Order: sequence, then structure tokens, then C-alpha cells
Amino acid sequence: MSTLPLQDPSSLPIPDGQPSTKRQAAFLRDAVYRFPARYRVVWLALVFIIILCLVAAPAAFHTDSIRFILAIAGVLAIASTGQLLVVMLGGIDLSVPAIMTFAGAIVVHQSESQNGKLVEAIVVAIVIALVIGLVNGLLVAVVKLNALIVTLAMAGVVFGVSLLWVGSNYSSTGTVPETLGDFANSNLGPISIIAFIGIGVIVIIALLLRSTRTGRSYVASGTNPAAARVIGIRVIAYEVGGYVAAAGLYAIAGILLAGLLRNPNETLGAPYQLQTIIAVALAGAALGGGPASVVGTWVACLFLGFVTQFLTLKGYSGGVSELVNGALLLIAVMLVTVGSRVRSAVRFLHRRTNAASREAPSASSP
Repeated sequence: MSTLPLQDPSSLPIPDGQPSTKRQAAFLRDAVYRFPARYRVVWLALVFIIILCLVAAPAAFHTDSIRFILAIAGVLAIASTGQLLVVMLGGIDLSVPAIMTFAGAIVVHQSESQNGKLVEAIVVAIVIALVIGLVNGLLVAVVKLNALIVTLAMAGVVFGVSLLWVGSNYSSTGTVPETLGDFANSNLGPISIIAFIGIGVIVIIALLLRSTRTGRSYVASGTNPAAARVIGIRVIAYEVGGYVAAAGLYAIAGILLAGLLRNPNETLGAPYQLQTIIAVALAGAALGGGPASVVGTWVACLFLGFVTQFLTLKGYSGGVSELVNGALLLIAVMLVTVGSRVRSAVRFLHRRTNAASREAPSASSP
């Protein structure tokens, strides 16, 4: 009996509009893969707080207020990017406020409020911060100590050294050099120069993590360290490097914040212990390690800047602010945790459905 030759499906005529539909479906699948729900939540939160400010606190959009929000968001974005690098490795850095405060104190102390000594003071502050990050990284990655314990202990050590070395006033005047103060308080139109620096840091880190082999290896080291070692990635080196880079970013944030305030004190970095973790969590980062949205971290910092300004304009006390920050952290962690469990359940059901559909024809065949 003769049989008809099988026809290649690719040679069959395609109805009008089908290729476009397929391309659209592929684009949507790619968008959902690159921007999962946990990354989109922070954008919705930003839209919500902007609408709330427009309705209940329109003064938040005055020029001076916008400059303040963007300046604070820029400082927070730089520090939060450092925290993000640590969280991507599966840790949490509690030495953020200590390093930020110490960096600002060193700049004031070493420069003695003189513009001529500013560059030297900044270099000293950043180098010392990098050394602190190196110690953190070695204790966590090589000695295998718990990251929370190591960084919390390091925060105490740094605060103690700061008091012994520079004291509580940092210098006879207690102010940063005029050049640093003027630079940190300068603006390009309605946008603070610190906001541009924060955006620059975000863009650089995002490009490094996404577009370079080193960045992809860094992400793999945090996602699955055992598998990364198998394929030849030097996980320990990336872990140590992550803590070093994070400490450098904390120092830069502390120096800029000191310049913004002009008269920094020992509470300079205190709010950033919790706020950096909130920003990273709101951006959708899994606190157990793995890939995260660097751009989402900037959006989260903007959101927190608007929240802070809204509470200030409405006259709420510091206690309310701390309450709101704690609630935001709980909500962010809850959303990430519940979201990952829902995704796992959906994938499991999808696999079960596919397996059942494959088994059904074979079971019905004679």
C-alpha cells in the first residue's frame, strides 16, 4: 500500500498575522522571565506613594523638596547597591552604618576642614573601608563564619575605633571642607548631583552584572555556590570581592552624606542599617542569594525617599517612621517569600499537567 510523503510543518502556509502573534507571545514570555512579579511590585509601590503625595502632601513636589528626596535617594541607592551585592551572595551586611559614619568622620578628621587635604582624606577613608570589607569577606567566605555575626561584630569594632581615633567631634570645627559641602549640595536643575552619582553607580553595577563574564559568574556564585564551583568559578574570590566592593560603596555614600549635612556626627549612618535592607527587599531580591534587580533597587530608594518626605510633611514623629520602615520590611520579605512559593507551586502543577497529558494518549492506545 502506498503512503503519502510527510510534509514538513515549516513548509505549511502560515495564516496572516500568526508570525506577529508568535513574536508577541515570545516577547511577553521574555518580559515575564526578565521582570518577574517580585521585580514589578516596587514600581507599583512608587506609583502609589507618588499619587498619595499628590493628593495628601503636594508640597512634596516643590523644587526644594524634590531636590532633597533625590539627594537622599541617591545616597541610599549607593549604600543599598553595596547591600545588594552582599544579599546576592546570601548574606546581610550589618556594618553599613558603621562604615558610612567612619568614612564621613575620617574625611572631617583628616582634612581638618581644609580643601587642600580633601582628596587625601577621601582616599584614606575609602581605602580603610575596603580593608574593613576585606576582613568581613575573609571571615565569611574563608573562615565560614555567619555573615550577620561577622558584620554586626565589625560594626561594633569600627564604632569603637572611630571614637578612639577621631573622637565624637571629628575635628576642631566638626565640618567637612567647603568644597565637599558645596559639591554635595549642588544641583543640575531640580536634580541633586548626588542623584546623578547614584544613577551612575546603579548603571555601572547593572552593566557589570549583566553584560560581563565576571558579573555573570558573581551571580552564579550566589545562586548556587556548589554548582558554580563544579564549573570552575572561584566562589570564594567572588564572595570576598563582593564584601570589599560593598564596603567601598558604603564609604562613598557616607562621604557624600557628610558633605550634604556639612556637620556630620556619630548618627550619620544609623538610618541606613534598616533602610538598605528594606530597599533590597522591596526590589525583589531573595535574601537567600541569587539574581536581583539593580534598577529595582534605585526605584525602591526613590519610594523610600518619598515615604520619608511624606511622613515629615505630615508631621509624624520618628516613632511612626520606624514603625513604617519595619512594616515595609515585613511586607517586602513576605511578598518575596510568598511569591517564590506560588511560583514553585505553579511550576509543579504545570509539570503534573504536562505529564498527565502525555500519558493520556499512550494509555488509550491499544
